[in-house]
Amino acid sequence: MMMSTMWFRGGICVAVGFLLIVWVIAIVEDSQFKSEPSSFSKKVEIKGSSIVGYHQGKLSWRIKTAYIWAGRSPYLFRADRIESGMLYNTDGDVVIDEIEAERVRVNTKSKTLSAFDNISGLFIQRVTNEKKVRINADELRYFSNNKKTYLYKNVRITRDDMVIYPSHGIEIDNDKNVAYAEKGVVIESDEFMVSANKIIFYIDDDYSEMSGDVRLERIAGQGDADKNELNSLDLREQQLRQKKTSLVCDYMMHRYKDDNDMIKIRGNIHITQEGKRITGDHGYYNKQAGDYTLSGRVTIKATSLEWLLNKSSDSFKNEDIKASIEMPVEVSATQLQFDSSDKQLELTGGVKLTLKDKVITCEKLVFNDADHWVTLIGNVTLVKKTGERIVCSLLKLNIDDETVMATQGVVTEFIVK
Repeated sequence: MMMSTMWFRGGICVAVGFLLIVWVIAIVEDSQFKSEPSSFSKKVEIKGSSIVGYHQGKLSWRIKTAYIWAGRSPYLFRADRIESGMLYNTDGDVVIDEIEAERVRVNTKSKTLSAFDNISGLFIQRVTNEKKVRINADELRYFSNNKKTYLYKNVRITRDDMVIYPSHGIEIDNDKNVAYAEKGVVIESDEFMVSANKIIFYIDDDYSEMSGDVRLERIAGQGDADKNELNSLDLREQQLRQKKTSLVCDYMMHRYKDDNDMIKIRGNIHITQEGKRITGDHGYYNKQAGDYTLSGRVTIKATSLEWLLNKSSDSFKNEDIKASIEMPVEVSATQLQFDSSDKQLELTGGVKLTLKDKVITCEKLVFNDADHWVTLIGNVTLVKKTGERIVCSLLKLNIDDETVMATQGVVTEFIVK
């Protein structure tokens, strides 16, 4: 009896061991099949053909490949390389064209297309039907149901000389033709580099919005276009352009239209260049018009005012003017506007200039670089620390001949020593 019991138990152990071996072999074979399909796992092979996907009777995607095959699942198709491919929106318009990739997997049940390794393609701007924006990535997933495309791993979006690098991939709404990156992005070009937490890129309109710790650094004097532009400027402006400029803000909008750049910024604006720092709440730039505007709580802090002038402070004969130009200054106003075409700078709204030896206030300050006049308008007050005081409605200073003129209700107060 004991012998038979031992034999029975031994048989169970052998059976269990045998089953375990079979189970392990099955797992190994299955994993090998998933990682590297072999010829015996293929059920269907198609060579030199196209495969087209539909959703609710409308074209969803199309790929052309030299070789496509299916295995045990009737819903899964694989291709070793896409020679060309297209993705469509709900209206049947091509939104991404000329897609290439090393590997492709199509799931007809979940209506998804996945591509891997060395992916490239072109966004189509539906308004102009132009292919200006190129995409590159190592992983692409397209969902026919909601017309969304996701790009991951080494993503690059290129337009002319500008390249967008999302840190953690990008989502594309093919119906709206809008791309989103919400976990960090860097944009590089010949002239600048921008980083932000989020970006929305409207492909049809050449329009983008960035938000969250937006940082722009202008790389001055880079690129042929920038060199040509520099040659048309005077020496002082060339020197300013050659210095690095940094911008920090909460939000930035960029629109490229009719060969023109327009930028809007807002929230905690800080613009820094060697020797000066400018802050404000709202900003606007129009490249074609040459218009720069900054509004809100505008402040300018500079180590001197020499960067504004075409001549050195050493050439001034008036010692009081020379000293004022060379000393640090802080300026505040509600709006700053610079017209590069007319070379005119305007400060308006509670203008205040604070220097080491004097404080000047007025309603409006105009610096006309063309005729070298500085004009202070409205409730002008100049108070020196020595006690001298000038009050008038209009005060003008000519940089060339160093003359000062005060008109309209002039009141002067001075201390006789």
